[in-house]
Amino acid sequence: MNFYLENLLNFIFGFVIMLLMHFISYKYNTKKTKKKKSENVTMTLIVNKYNLDTGKDNQKKLYIITSIINSFIIAFTFMIIINIKNFFYKMLVGFALIFILIYSIYEIVGKYLKRKEIKIKEIKNKQIKKGKKK
Repeated sequence: MNFYLENLLNFIFGFVIMLLMHFISYKYNTKKTKKKKSENVTMTLIVNKYNLDTGKDNQKKLYIITSIINSFIIAFTFMIIINIKNFFYKMLVGFALIFILIYSIYEIVGKYLKRKEIKIKEIKNKQIKKGKKK
């Protein structure tokens, strides 16, 4: 099989498996606790770092976003290290890649979500001001 096609299939397979595991664990945890939707560690960290709104809808969207990001990071790292022969280099590249991907992707997504939240608040404030002028 073609090298690139094999890597692409490994990535897709790893991504889908990890995404399914995230959603299954989410459903299991929410049924088990029977409280509000459970948060994972990455959700808590990104909400605290960027002071994001944690309403019910936002929490669900944030969980989906973090699940996709985590699945991407794991699948991409798996795709890269599976092609390295030496065990020591696999571990070294794997850890470095995971830290780099986690920091960079969550930084980008956190800033994006904060900007989006600010724009939504500005739109609501403009609508309120227009309502008061009438």
